[in-house]
Amino acid sequence: AEVLILGEGPERANLEKRTKDYGLKNVHFVGHLGTSNELNKFYKRATVFIAPSVWDEPLGLVILEAMACKTPVVVTRKGGIPLAVKDGVNGYFVRPRNSSEIAEKVNLLLSSEEKRVKMAENARRIVEQKFSWEMIAHRFILMYMRFAYFPKHKNYSNGKK
Repeated sequence: AEVLILGEGPERANLEKRTKDYGLKNVHFVGHLGTSNELNKFYKRATVFIAPSVWDEPLGLVILEAMACKTPVVVTRKGGIPLAVKDGVNGYFVRPRNSSEIAEKVNLLLSSEEKRVKMAENARRIVEQKFSWEMIAHRFILMYMRFAYFPKHKNYSNGKK
């Protein structure tokens, strides 16, 4: 398998050093990609997308982008990520900073083309159903309508009505 590490970050130098120390010839550091088109080429090329977040982010867009390109994901159960990923359906969850779990789940996907293809289809379907621009626009419209028609709250500050 070939491992491509995209983007920049504080761990890059450490990862490059480890790659060199272990003599790993199949790990390549691509760096920052300027456009979505460039990034999409990598998503479509990928067999598995790994995003091992260690902090509670709302929901990383990169995860949705990978799923939209029919790439199953291996991610942590942090922040809003569980809104998009269903364990064993369109990807797998791993514990933060647990490289052995990441390896186990990646190997599981690499060893079963049938499972990987099914998860890839599920990933795309979930993005289309829950995160398409039409769906997001619809949610915003509903939210605006609710605020527009909802009676104004009374001000109860300082105990006064």
